[in-house]
Amino acid sequence: CNMTVQKQLIKTVLQLLPSVQASALVPEIQLSILTSNHPLWHVPYEKAIETLGTVDPWWSFFWPGGQGLARYILDNRYLVRNKRLLDIGCGCGGCSIAAKLCCAKHVTANDIDEEALTAVCHNAILNAVQIHVDKRNFLLENKLISNYDVLTIGDMFYDEELAQQTWNLIDNALDQRKIVLLADPGRYYFTKHLDDIKRRLKQVAEYPVDQDYIEVGFNTIKIFSNKI
Repeated sequence: CNMTVQKQLIKTVLQLLPSVQASALVPEIQLSILTSNHPLWHVPYEKAIETLGTVDPWWSFFWPGGQGLARYILDNRYLVRNKRLLDIGCGCGGCSIAAKLCCAKHVTANDIDEEALTAVCHNAILNAVQIHVDKRNFLLENKLISNYDVLTIGDMFYDEELAQQTWNLIDNALDQRKIVLLADPGRYYFTKHLDDIKRRLKQVAEYPVDQDYIEVGFNTIKIFSNKI
């Protein structure tokens, strides 16, 4: 990865979060993440983050949108083969890794959280792939997407402002004839934008939500795209 990794975080990950199968949905990928088999899954949140030595360890989960995107890419390799892919809000990097395993020409994992990008670098090594990382805010600088062929966007509709920024980016990308792959388990602000989404994208797949998931009330992950 093209960054100076945070050595303390990597040390913590190696000590506390050994590599595991990413999920039942994506068994091909190994990630250092929290699952229900890990003791930290079952302790109070405050104790868990104290043990991990971080404030918001969102990178330590493989969120459902990322799982769905990774599965869809692995099953539809032609979408990313020899293409330049940008993974917005990459988290632990599972989707980015899937794209690289499917012979994407260049993969950029994007997140404004430097700890997430450090985790991506670690997880890329586990899967023997090379991932480029970028911490710039593509949601506020839409022009930065011009160098990419494919955008993957998962789990980015979890508050009103972010949902609107994400939809603006998608709208812009579609106007530029980019391939867009969008995934969400049905969060409130995703459903608020569903009419817009369906106007420009088609639902192409639906997967069950893995049981190792810290939100409740969601049963499936829906994948939308402009590329069938």
